[in-house]
Amino acid sequence: MHSQERTVSDKQLTEQEWKKFAKGKNLKDAALIKAMAELDKAKAPDAQLEALAEIEKQAELLRKANKADKDITAYLDDIDKALGKERKLAEAEAKKAAAQESSESEDEEEPAQLAARMVPLMKAVAKGELLHAMIATEGKEAAVMVSRKSLGAPQRKLLTTALGTTSGVKFIAGECIWEANAHTFVVQSAAAGLARKLREALFKQTQQRFKVRVRGEDPNDVDEDGEPAPQDEREAGESEGEQGGEPQATQAQDHAAGFEQALDGWRTARTSAITVLKALAREAAELRDPESAKAVIEVQAVVKQLSAEPRSAQQVAQLMQWVSEDEVVIDVCNLEQDIRTPLLNALSAMQKTVPAN
Repeated sequence: MHSQERTVSDKQLTEQEWKKFAKGKNLKDAALIKAMAELDKAKAPDAQLEALAEIEKQAELLRKANKADKDITAYLDDIDKALGKERKLAEAEAKKAAAQESSESEDEEEPAQLAARMVPLMKAVAKGELLHAMIATEGKEAAVMVSRKSLGAPQRKLLTTALGTTSGVKFIAGECIWEANAHTFVVQSAAAGLARKLREALFKQTQQRFKVRVRGEDPNDVDEDGEPAPQDEREAGESEGEQGGEPQATQAQDHAAGFEQALDGWRTARTSAITVLKALAREAAELRDPESAKAVIEVQAVVKQLSAEPRSAQQVAQLMQWVSEDEVVIDVCNLEQDIRTPLLNALSAMQKTVPAN
């Protein structure tokens, strides 16, 4: 079960030791033996906790059925002590695994936040949406992030990582709007020299060219960055609308951009839901009762079901059905916080724009 050797009390939890003790006692212990066998096979902390909970349940049933037998109750006391030790070890491993999974998830998402996710957000700005912006500069280098939500310490850390240094980094807060036919960053600092840095940063992050201008809070403090590349002119035309029918390619681009925007909304709803679920799992684990292990496992199963990248119509439809019907999700909504409505709203928006294939 664990990498270290079992202690003497740990042996009380093995099928072999129990059979030696129970031989000739005519006990109804098949369920306990099965649970011990499951524990011996369990490798993951979740499976270990589930097996431990079942052993505890079956041991208590045997105790009630044989409460007059001091030898059996004494052995079951030893099992209780062993369960406590093993549960602590399994919970520590589960916590470690959850922290590692969370760290890996963040590591996977960080590059996307400064790359693929930026493209639909920049297109949303070109269609008139105002977004929060944060810029990090160091010398001639810059990194930038835009978001529908306020940006703070986690984003500063991400931008610093993108720059590759923690020395001399300056952070500039502001907003990104569509103004003068360009992506305009309205910043809480002097504008001079920022436009070119931002244009180069955006290209480095997204491999797409955007026309960029920067102005300070004073409308007269403006730093221009020249004319956009031809592809940027087409994107600007999309934001202003065109008379008559749009070319098929442009319509396809709009549809894809709409889906990416909807997918970004799903990621936001998913992150919020996972935060709630993990908090519940921690609270359940701290209770240390027989039902808490089961609750932790159920919550972790829900987290695994919430795919970060549903990109097909079938995946979106399956998620909608599952979120609507899952009993754990319903219980969380009834007892703690409504995580289902934001998830379903995000999936509904995705369903309208999800690619056919």
